[in-house]
Amino acid sequence: MDLAAVLAEAPGGPGVRQALALSADTPLIGTVARLAPVKGLQHLISAMPEILRRCPHAHLVIAGDGDRRADLEAMVRRTAVAERVHFLGFRRDAAAVTAALDVFVLPSLNEGQGRVLVTAMALGVPVVATNVGGVPEVVEDGRQGLLVPPASPAALARAVTMLVKDPALAASLGRAGRARAPLFSSEVMLKQHAELYRGALR
Repeated sequence: MDLAAVLAEAPGGPGVRQALALSADTPLIGTVARLAPVKGLQHLISAMPEILRRCPHAHLVIAGDGDRRADLEAMVRRTAVAERVHFLGFRRDAAAVTAALDVFVLPSLNEGQGRVLVTAMALGVPVVATNVGGVPEVVEDGRQGLLVPPASPAALARAVTMLVKDPALAASLGRAGRARAPLFSSEVMLKQHAELYRGALR
């Protein structure tokens, strides 16, 4: 990943909050994802009532578009959390949206790697993600974020509220994420490929 481009977008984070009329101290949870069943966003929405019970001032932003958007919006209305959930649609400034968050959540049912997790880590945003596919290769549970079982709104709610209520833990995970993110940069990838070719030539 081009982490320099990610970091260049980060200063736009406060503007994302301003556009939503949210103050800097409002707990903001969010994700950037394709709105498709495999992303498990229905479980994040199902977790919101419990998150709001524990963190009454929290808001959720969902950036991205897809064929499940209408279904997810209807689900939000049915669960009576519509005033706290914001659908942003497709965003070209996804890194700025991520930079605005206190907690980044990826509730996927399956995931090859989760490039958005690297973006969050590079920006120092602590992560809650499901323990599926390649996610554990990116996020070490308890070090850069918290990993939970898939399709478990209760587990998502517990992990998210833990980070919202414990800023010191959230900051520690964010710092660890920022330190780990360069392992997934394009520069490191090119260096590793070059070393692989040199080894093959020898």
